[in-house]
Amino acid sequence: EFFRDESFWSFCNTTLFKEVITTFRNKQTITIWSAGCSSGQEAISILITFLEIDKTLKTKLKIICTDISEDIIDKAKTLEYDTIFENKGLTKEITEKYFNKKNENIQLKDEFKTNFTFLKHDILNDNLLPDIDVIFLRNTVIYFSKEPKESLLTALQDSA
Repeated sequence: EFFRDESFWSFCNTTLFKEVITTFRNKQTITIWSAGCSSGQEAISILITFLEIDKTLKTKLKIICTDISEDIIDKAKTLEYDTIFENKGLTKEITEKYFNKKNENIQLKDEFKTNFTFLKHDILNDNLLPDIDVIFLRNTVIYFSKEPKESLLTALQDSA
């Protein structure tokens, strides 16, 4: 689902992303990691939220989308979604601005596809990705028990 949890995305729009923009304004690229990206809707929501704040960020944003499943990554790479089941959370205005109609589906416009890189990655067993400015892993850690979650968070803190 796009923009799942309205209060979270409101916080991103009004506070978090503006702080990210201020903190990294002098960097050539802002690199964001969407861990456990599944079909990519969270990653697209991230891009859209940033661009709605400041459209000039288009050339600065690099979103790395990872998932443990190769099949899921292959699906996510298409950036195509069924209009009936998978476009929850999108307004008509956002859909028209960022997506093209493709048969019964919507697909992210080509001009935005270059902001994404998709990789198979096991966040608990593979090395952490280097040079990440912001990481989204809320759709991943909800599935972890206490011990792996604490281990991951410690590793992330140690890598900062």
